[in-house]
Amino acid sequence: MGNKFMGKCIAGMASAAGSVKTSMSNTKQDGRIVDLERRIAALTSEIGSLTLLRLDAGDSGSDQTTRPIMERYEAILEAREAITAAEGEKKLKTLVCPHCGQKTSAGFSYCGRCGRAVSEASA
Repeated sequence: MGNKFMGKCIAGMASAAGSVKTSMSNTKQDGRIVDLERRIAALTSEIGSLTLLRLDAGDSGSDQTTRPIMERYEAILEAREAITAAEGEKKLKTLVCPHCGQKTSAGFSYCGRCGRAVSEASA
């Protein structure tokens, strides 16, 4: 009976470790998304400044002044795509409790809010 109990304890610890790993991955994705959103805000500000400088100088759109704006716009598009990918990856690792609606990381057996069982089927 001792070996059976020990086996269940080890299985439980392995499951908990997997859940913690998933939670850490989701937290990492949240941080990445925030960083990308900050980058978009900074690039948007730079585009505005560059456009204003160009217009103040009376430039109607030479390649020399348009190129930096387009480079930043392309960087914004890339950051938006990266956010979409990060959010999609995060969603794959998140479950919603069917009882109370609380989001929780995949791999947890029970909801952290209501304590009821959560299953992979509710993903």
